[in-house]
Amino acid sequence: VTNIHTGEILGMASYPTFDPNRAGEADNDAKLNRAAAAIYEMGSTFKAFTVAIGLDTGVADVSTTFDARHPYQLGYRTIKDYHAAQKVLTLVEVFQHSSNIGTAKLAESIGGPRLSKYFDRLGLTRTAVVELKESARPLTPKKWDMDAVASTSFGHGMNVSPLALSSAMGALLNGGKLVPLTIRKLDPKDRPAGTRVVSEETSKTMLQMMRANVTGGSGGKADAPGLTVGGKTGTGEKYDPAIRGYSSQKQVSSFAAVFPTAGPMEADRYFVLILMDEPKGNASTYGYSTGGWVAAPATGRVIDRIAPFLGVQREPALMAQRPPATPQQLTAGEAPSADDH
Repeated sequence: VTNIHTGEILGMASYPTFDPNRAGEADNDAKLNRAAAAIYEMGSTFKAFTVAIGLDTGVADVSTTFDARHPYQLGYRTIKDYHAAQKVLTLVEVFQHSSNIGTAKLAESIGGPRLSKYFDRLGLTRTAVVELKESARPLTPKKWDMDAVASTSFGHGMNVSPLALSSAMGALLNGGKLVPLTIRKLDPKDRPAGTRVVSEETSKTMLQMMRANVTGGSGGKADAPGLTVGGKTGTGEKYDPAIRGYSSQKQVSSFAAVFPTAGPMEADRYFVLILMDEPKGNASTYGYSTGGWVAAPATGRVIDRIAPFLGVQREPALMAQRPPATPQQLTAGEAPSADDH
């Protein structure tokens, strides 16, 4: 949990955990801080970066359309959508449906040099800036050819830490400036200047799109009464050395959330990321283990619980619960590896 204006880390947890009073009894797995020291292919949460870059460069606007009626052939690869919409999608619909096809086509229009430059400016190509020594170095493409551009656009071919993702997301949602993360408590009046990454207009649009993804997309189970939660699901299939490929049985499922999305840009605003490594579906999730089913509900409950501590006021007009999202919404397009790699 971070304050996106100050970079303050307000909460951080990693499981399995250990008793620090008996650290010698814990194994290395329990002592690993997965928020800082582990890296993952983040899946569809990366689509937020690609969409923001497309907006910021002027390559696309919210009404730009992408033909997702058929799988997208890119060299030797065939890029597909997990639950294909099989229609022409606007940029907003690409985001809501989490379309791999639309995102890859957008990234191709952006091009490798610009995409990699923005990833670098967002801090995704280097260790997350924070006081923690264990902050992990990312794995990035050796060359930014079209294969790398397509893969990274929907969260594959690039491994980053949860802290790095949180920092970069903050820049998309706080008005467009990258601020360093910190575990220190700052004076309430202290807001670091940060470094401009995207325009304030792009940031405003991303807040709106994140909110729309919760009210009408795959993030429905993350909503919390009156708190205008926005967010993006992520489900990435993991590379399995045993089969020398991506496994449909092993996933990294996550939800990246921001709240409240309403209010002026300078208003207090918070980011929440919940990531689960190889979650298992059960009866309550209809067997699904995607981010919309396993990470989004937990995110919504966390937000609902912490909002009073943070002084976030609920909007009375939004207190009534929305109808629950459908299974189709919650799983739409979440598997970024539904192509031939």
